[in-house]
Amino acid sequence: MRTAWFYGMVFCAACSHSGAGEGTLEVPATSGGSVAKGPVSFTWQSKSDASNGAIQAKLPDGSDFKGTYLQMTSEATEDDYDMYYGAWRDPVWGAPWYRGPEEGFVKQYSGRVVAHLQSDQGERMRCAFTLADPVSGMTGGGEGDCQISNKETVFDARIEPGE
Repeated sequence: MRTAWFYGMVFCAACSHSGAGEGTLEVPATSGGSVAKGPVSFTWQSKSDASNGAIQAKLPDGSDFKGTYLQMTSEATEDDYDMYYGAWRDPVWGAPWYRGPEEGFVKQYSGRVVAHLQSDQGERMRCAFTLADPVSGMTGGGEGDCQISNKETVFDARIEPGE
């Protein structure tokens, strides 16, 4: 019986997980503030270690953004999060989401998932999700916000618990 449990754990460690979510696209209004433009749908697929994987977002106009996500943990290395750190500090986005040194990036976003996506037209999107259950990763669900390089935003982005 103990052998079967061990092999089951090895098998499950190689599993990947997937899930979906949604948010609301908001665009800057000419009079200030923002205007809701419609729903955004998310899908994600983890790699076997579940702390990173692929993520996709579809905007109301049909634009697709594809990219990767990474759960920030103490095991994350600079090589793992370099792309995400750069996206958070890039001045093209306006005010940076993170202003501190690279060494503090993992601590700031610990227990969260950061994502970087790009459309076929070259627009970029960055997202930060606070996980409902960091031990479960994306499979436990979470919520956050995203910003698109054209200054549009996705508010109330929710990742539903996955499989």
